Amino acid sequence: MPVQGGCPVGNVGGNLANTFARTWGGSSNDYAFKLIQTNDGGYAVAGDTYSYGAGGSRDAFIAKYTSDGTLSWSRTWGGTSWDYISSLVQTSDGGYVIAGDTVSYGTGFLDNNAYIAKFTADGTLSWSRTWGGTNSDFVNSLVQTSDGGYVVAGSTSTYGMGRLDAFIAKFTADGNLSWSRTWGGVDHDGIESLVQTNDGGYAVAGYTLSYGMGSVDATDKYGANIYGINNGDAFIAKFTADGSLSWNRTWGGANSDQIESLVQTSDGGYAVAGGTSSYGAGSLDAFISKFTADGTLSWSRTWGGANSDDFKSLVQTSDGGYAVAGDTNSYGMGNDDVLIIKFTADGLINNCPSLMCQSPSATSTNLTATVTSPVANITNPSASTASPNATVSSPTVPTTNPIPIPIPPMTITFSSQELYVAYPGESQSTCKEWTAPTGKQIKGFLVSQETESSYDFFIVSLDDTEVYNKSGAYTDEYIDTIFTPGSTLKACMSTDSSVQEGYGGEVTGVVYN
Repeated sequence: MPVQGGCPVGNVGGNLANTFARTWGGSSNDYAFKLIQTNDGGYAVAGDTYSYGAGGSRDAFIAKYTSDGTLSWSRTWGGTSWDYISSLVQTSDGGYVIAGDTVSYGTGFLDNNAYIAKFTADGTLSWSRTWGGTNSDFVNSLVQTSDGGYVVAGSTSTYGMGRLDAFIAKFTADGNLSWSRTWGGVDHDGIESLVQTNDGGYAVAGYTLSYGMGSVDATDKYGANIYGINNGDAFIAKFTADGSLSWNRTWGGANSDQIESLVQTSDGGYAVAGGTSSYGAGSLDAFISKFTADGTLSWSRTWGGANSDDFKSLVQTSDGGYAVAGDTNSYGMGNDDVLIIKFTADGLINNCPSLMCQSPSATSTNLTATVTSPVANITNPSASTASPNATVSSPTVPTTNPIPIPIPPMTITFSSQELYVAYPGESQSTCKEWTAPTGKQIKGFLVSQETESSYDFFIVSLDDTEVYNKSGAYTDEYIDTIFTPGSTLKACMSTDSSVQEGYGGEVTGVVYN
């Protein structure tokens, strides 16, 4: 069962004070795909949500956090069908641009079109554009260019030479299409990552079935550091500026391990993040590892619970630490929730239990890979573009702090006559309230209960926002509200219509200041 607690950010000394873990999500599945550190020191995360949005199966979302992990705002983008997100950048004007693919809008029939959408700094939608044709077209990577415009890259089955070709397209600052290019052969080819180079050009990395030695080969352009997966271990490979292979490394254990994100670190080394079935507490744990500039493994860390947890996006933060975003099935509000974690430069989190945060001795090997220089076909398609009137919503999203913290000293302890709610003896709800002294805010409270499991629920709200709702037997569970404080606690006993067997619940103490 997920534990709702808080990481005491700022309450401890040293670099561990700047660590936290947060979940974002609702009753359905929610996934993160891209995380960035924003120019105010905070974070923005983007992904897909089944819990919120326009009513379709899946909407894209973007959420903004402060530097201590407090949620500032959330926005969804989408229509009546499926809408996905793959990339996010903060723009030079302080706003945000997202990109992905959409079934709700565009020129395809029951197929995906690529899209790009611009938001202001406070999350207001400025414009949306789609790119594509009558078949499926996907965006995997996005950058803002030196002229203030945008370039997206991915794969297209509408244009090009083969069944699926890589594509790159340039947009102006206000979303008008400047040009499009495809790259590929007779089979499947796609771009996964894109950067603008110092000379104003572009470097891409991805995969090809049309060229190379194997069934799926990595594709590199000059200066790119390529990462990827195989059926067993994760691997990282370094190329020189002229495309020569410098070194390869694998990372993993007896089961499947994969890398989802890579950054070059400030010391010239590399950090990677992804998922591992070889190490950790559950069936799949998130992991982060650090390599030196020559590919030597420095350290590895896993994070997770009894179920599946995975990292999808990694950045090195301005203080030398690391921030990651991914998915957790072990903690949060729903089946899969968005996960955001801030680590120190050594990959540590304050107060993280040893089972949740581990330091495995992963195996790292030096493999011999085959590298080719394919001569690919390039086309200039006349792609269709549209300006969809996308639905944007501002959902109220529950957040949890999955790392439990010690119960702090209580400022006040209630008597049994105050916030104790007993079983009422009939099908009805009974509530009691308590308000903190004038000028004080409630930062947390202690709950003890024993009710009929799955039938009678003890519910606690803070300023009319539900922060605790459980059935069964629990003793001395601390609920941290330091990031969402309030002034009035309301404790209720909710019963079913059958024979009552529960007893009741009690708020036994409160932290307020």
